[in-house]
Amino acid sequence: PPSMQSELSMSNLSDALAPPPETLVRYQEEIEAHNALDAVMEVTEHSPKAARQAGGKILVSVPSWSDAKGHTEYLISTSLRARPAACVSTAHRFSDFLRLHEEIHSSLGLLQEFPVPKALFVTDGVKKHRMRALQGYLRHALAAAARVHARDDTA
Repeated sequence: PPSMQSELSMSNLSDALAPPPETLVRYQEEIEAHNALDAVMEVTEHSPKAARQAGGKILVSVPSWSDAKGHTEYLISTSLRARPAACVSTAHRFSDFLRLHEEIHSSLGLLQEFPVPKALFVTDGVKKHRMRALQGYLRHALAAAARVHARDDTA
């Protein structure tokens, strides 16, 4: 009989090969749309009204990653749209994003499942993909927070 480890490995492999749920796919597409919109807005001039529609007054990006003591840290740069030169940067592990999502998903109306997949083997390619996906996730969460805040202001 197969060992417990091989049963778990086969289960993980089956889960990894299974297509993601439709709601998660739509969520990931929406996150990518935030990345695409912000990329266009970084290149073109835009009005303050367009800036508000694009997610408010806060700019966030995940420009790089680094390996530190057996784990990967993703650099998060945050600034105010009005003062992009005044940037604050912090480094966080993937697990920090999971904890953040667990804390904010219900109050912001986000899906319960974290949209950036875990990986068994974290290669440089996976890290690059995660960088972009985490950036999109943060931008999506900021836009959701702005919508909740706007709704609270009108109530």
